Amino acid sequence: MNRFRKGAASLLLGLLVAAARPAAPEEDRRGGMVGPIPLRVISPFGLLFYQFTPERASNLGRGVLDARFEFSESNILIDSEFPEPEYSARIDIELARFNLNLRYGVTEQWDLGLEIPAYYTYDGFMDHFIRKFEDFVSEPKIRRLVEDRNSFNSEVSRNREVFLRGAEDRFGFGDLAVTAKRGLWSQDGWLPALGLRGAIKAPTGDEDVAFGSGRFDAALGVAAEWDFHRWAMIADLQSTFPIGNRLEGAGLDARPIASGSLDLEYRTSARFSWHLQFASTMGPFSLDGDRGPSPFDTSKAQPLTSPIYQIAPGFAWRIRPAMTLLLGFVENFSSDDVASDFTFFMTFSCRFGSGR
Repeated sequence: MNRFRKGAASLLLGLLVAAARPAAPEEDRRGGMVGPIPLRVISPFGLLFYQFTPERASNLGRGVLDARFEFSESNILIDSEFPEPEYSARIDIELARFNLNLRYGVTEQWDLGLEIPAYYTYDGFMDHFIRKFEDFVSEPKIRRLVEDRNSFNSEVSRNREVFLRGAEDRFGFGDLAVTAKRGLWSQDGWLPALGLRGAIKAPTGDEDVAFGSGRFDAALGVAAEWDFHRWAMIADLQSTFPIGNRLEGAGLDARPIASGSLDLEYRTSARFSWHLQFASTMGPFSLDGDRGPSPFDTSKAQPLTSPIYQIAPGFAWRIRPAMTLLLGFVENFSSDDVASDFTFFMTFSCRFGSGR
């Protein structure tokens, strides 16, 4: 972790040095849409499968390379039995997610991309902060009053046999993905710009510590964007199709996962903008209540089957015309036991080339 902290400090120092040089007048005039918050819905089960990052509909342009580093820190607390001992989830972790997203404009209408995710799981540092915040706004959730709440725990079991387990103080890469986007048309008045997206995810992550699903995924999606002076709106809809399911032996059926997001952007100047994202995704699994040693109510299996809804406010700083820093946080407003309690994120992107 010392190396990670030194690396993060060096990155922050580099950003401050780059921002210190005054912008030329022509750079101040080059504003334009920053784009949506590039953040996935954070769920320990959803991360096993591919999720599109919210993205603009328009293309980069021929010969343009966009390199984006994404970081998020999520506090995840799931303590659920549905019903015990049929299924039991005990997950008390913090997840640091890193993602390098590289996209290249092959033609004016086609972009190709590569996503390289990595994860670090540990006991974390946000539990005390979240408990104090909950106490300030209402009262702490009962599940946060357990004495050993700061200890690491990451197990999902069926009939007391663990079939999904995380590891403490573990860093590793997740499942790589290759993406493509085809721009269909540009905005024309109220008719939005539209783009089609596709992705293939390869099982490169360590499935033994839940850093990957151990199977391929395919995904298809559509993106639409509207840009009106200082305001912009970007909508993404997509679906992921798991190919195979290594958890079938635990009675879980992987199903197509539909998800979507809506991003609102307001630019106060060419350099600064405010963002608000609403996002949701289906649960990745379905359950047959009659399969197993005894029938049970599948509606109680929220961590595995329930949809997730979240809201994310953010702030973007265009450090240079082709260099942007975006900061924000995420609040989950679905069931307590399906997604992270709290997430904060940072993304830093650079664009090389002469396209948009």
